Amino acid sequence: AIRDGVIDAVINYKENCIQSNDNPDTYSTNQPQETFDRRIQFCLKLYADSVKAMRFPENENIEALASAAEARENEAKIVKDLADEDMTDSEDEH
Repeated sequence: AIRDGVIDAVINYKENCIQSNDNPDTYSTNQPQETFDRRIQFCLKLYADSVKAMRFPENENIEALASAAEARENEAKIVKDLADEDMTDSEDEH
């Protein structure tokens, strides 16, 4: 197990025992900070890419968006015209 690297130890033949090497304190190094920073950078990049994808649609969708905007404008005109007709009809009745 020692030779394979499973156990970090040394065989002491004089005392007939195995002495394990001390594990360094991971939190005394910069490793946790670097790992946490990589995770944060990944999340921020994912967020930025998502916002960018929502803000700038693909070129083929721009025409569909333009026609949808025109359709909304036409609907608004029709609704306004119908409301104006209703107002003039109700004024005529008085």
